[in-house]
Order: sequence, then structure tokens, then C-alpha cells
Amino acid sequence: LEVIPRARRLSPEQSAAMSAVQRNLGVLSQPRAQFAEAIRSLRTSLLLTTTGKPPRIILFTSATPSEGKTTTASNLACILSQADARVLLIDADLRRPNVHHRFGLAGKLGLTTVLAGACSLDEALQHVSELPNLDILPSGPVPPFPTEMLGSDAMHALLEKLLGIYTHIVID
Repeated sequence: LEVIPRARRLSPEQSAAMSAVQRNLGVLSQPRAQFAEAIRSLRTSLLLTTTGKPPRIILFTSATPSEGKTTTASNLACILSQADARVLLIDADLRRPNVHHRFGLAGKLGLTTVLAGACSLDEALQHVSELPNLDILPSGPVPPFPTEMLGSDAMHALLEKLLGIYTHIVID
């Protein structure tokens, strides 16, 4: 759908004046850069993939680590939320969660605690002040059997519930 170039690194002077969210999201720190334009192009491509009904759930996955899934998912969620859509970014990487770090959020409660029934969805959702239309559901504690948790009936029920609340759900 789109080739995403590497985002340029910020100088120490540039990053010192920015929040964690701004530092870690290239579409916020460098909105006119080639990287940000590619993410906007990806958004357009995704929204036009199906006739008349844009995808509601967008899942990022790959066979190997460090291919840019979290970077792309986080930046796409940001761009989608800037278009007045209500967006949820779920960190479903239950082996090496990273989304909460990028947004400077706590990771103690999240997807795993909601699926296990240890907390409510409202308790686990976190909000980003710089992006009022974007909510984050961190992964929560790393479970012993991540695959089983993601394939559970509880996960399916959670996604069905979230589709009634959010315009787009981006899953890393």
C-alpha cells in the first residue's frame, strides 16, 4: 500500500523541547517530512481499499522483529485521529510491548488485564493530551501464553465492543 521511509532523527536541541509523544511520532515532530507524507499516503490508501466502507480494524504484523510495525501503527493512529475520527491504538505485542513507552504512558494495566478480567476497559484505556481523538490500550503485563490470549473469545468480544465506540482500531 505504501513504502515508508525511515524517519529522520531529531537533534538533541530539537527533542529537548518536545514531549515524549512528539519525540516518538515523526508525524508530529516533523509533519512536512517525507516520512509523515508517506504515513498520510498510507492512510489514504487504506481508507480507499474497500468501496464505500473504510476498514475499521487495521492490524500490523510481520514475520521478524524491528521492521517498523510499532512506528507505523503509532504514526498511522495519530494521522487517523487528526482527521476527526475516534481512534484506538491497541498494543497487542504481548511479548515485547512498546507502544506505552512511545507515548510516555504507564503499562501496568492494559489488554492482558482487561482480557483476564482483572480490570475494566475504562481503567485500562489511556488518553493522549496532544491527540484528543486518540486513545491507547497498552498491552499490560506479559502473559505466559500470548497466542492463546489473542485468539480467545474474550478478545473477540472486546473487539466487538470497541467497534461500537471507535471509528478505527489500529492493532500493533
